[in-house]
Amino acid sequence: MYIYILVILAIILLYNKINNKKINVYDIILLFILILVCGLRDGVGTDYGLYKFYYNNIDQNSRFEIGFRFLIELANKVGMSYNTFLVLIATITITLFYVAIKKYSSKPAASIFFFVALGYYAYSFNIVRQMLAVAITLYGINYIKEKKFLKYLILILIASLFHSTALIMIPIYFLLKLKNNKKNNIILVFICIMLPFLYNTIFTFIVTNFEQYSAYATINDYTYTEPGIGTYVIGIVNFALFLLFTINKNKLYKLEDTNDIYLKMFSYSLLFTALSFENSIAARGGYYLSIYIIYLLPNIGICLFKKANKSFEILVIFFFILYYIVHIISFNEMLPYNSIL
Repeated sequence: MYIYILVILAIILLYNKINNKKINVYDIILLFILILVCGLRDGVGTDYGLYKFYYNNIDQNSRFEIGFRFLIELANKVGMSYNTFLVLIATITITLFYVAIKKYSSKPAASIFFFVALGYYAYSFNIVRQMLAVAITLYGINYIKEKKFLKYLILILIASLFHSTALIMIPIYFLLKLKNNKKNNIILVFICIMLPFLYNTIFTFIVTNFEQYSAYATINDYTYTEPGIGTYVIGIVNFALFLLFTINKNKLYKLEDTNDIYLKMFSYSLLFTALSFENSIAARGGYYLSIYIIYLLPNIGICLFKKANKSFEILVIFFFILYYIVHIISFNEMLPYNSIL
């Protein structure tokens, strides 16, 4: 646990040094820490052993998308060890996230803090391919704003080379055209309420029609990951934040018009949150959308707590550090942390 505490403390200690748009030496130091903690892990993360097996036996796996297979085959050709490969993937993924945050966040240091505290950094230890795809899709914001669908489509297709679930971001482009008004929000909440009841139908359709997910199915039965207390906590927090953002959406839009896109993205992630109450794996599909909370939280802070005193800021930081600790303890076999060193 100590290594994860040191990571979050490093962000807090460097907070004022990294809270600007330009990459500086302090950003490099923090980025170096984030990459090494992720890349030098040994046996840490739910999928660590699975990825290690397929890295050493790539011909026995047809599930990996062509882009990720290419990276593995290239790494194998140059004689790269599995852990060296993990450092490479961590470098690509976390750097993409970090640069996107510096580019698009109004308060980069706060967004980096939330990126770690809300668990997205930890997800990079586990669903390796998908988090690389999520990092790539973050760069589609400009294409959405400028209504350049072809460039956006190319970006999403590139992301799908590493994890096919990135393709859900194509229909999202068109859903973003819907207005964020009371009527649509009521419809969204109603669908969220109904989705858990439709889970079996949805899951059966997916594993039956998409071969890469057939491994989640067995004869006459389907794999089932029962949600634990952590899944419900995250879900409740997300729905509460959606309510907070929606109530204050005019303030958010006034601060920055891109908040309209961020809020819609986060809103649609609730569909996957609702499904996760039936099967926790469903939450993974929403990471492409829920990740935008790391931009929204600093902005809502600017809107509502401009004159907040230091005591309140410390309380907020303490709450999210506690959330971070609970997440590390509860999810993805993050403990104990072991390093190849």
